[in-house]
Amino acid sequence: AAVAGTPAAPPAPPEAASKEEKSYFRRLKYFMERRFPCGVCQKSFKQSSHLVQHMLVHSGERPYECGTCGRTYNHVSSLIRHRRCHKE
Repeated sequence: AAVAGTPAAPPAPPEAASKEEKSYFRRLKYFMERRFPCGVCQKSFKQSSHLVQHMLVHSGERPYECGTCGRTYNHVSSLIRHRRCHKE
């Protein structure tokens, strides 16, 4: 039984499923797990926060700035990686 507010699990393929049926169920599971599609490129995400972060790619916004040299990034992980060059 599904918990209220969570999506139902995708159906499992029958034991004697053909290759085509197994492929269909794999695609169905993928799309049911990734319920947050990008309206620009159709890439989809499991969490809405990942979609929000992805949208920075399309908007060109670069909200993360290096306090040392002023370079900007659209992902905080890129800024963190960049900061290492100032420590050397």
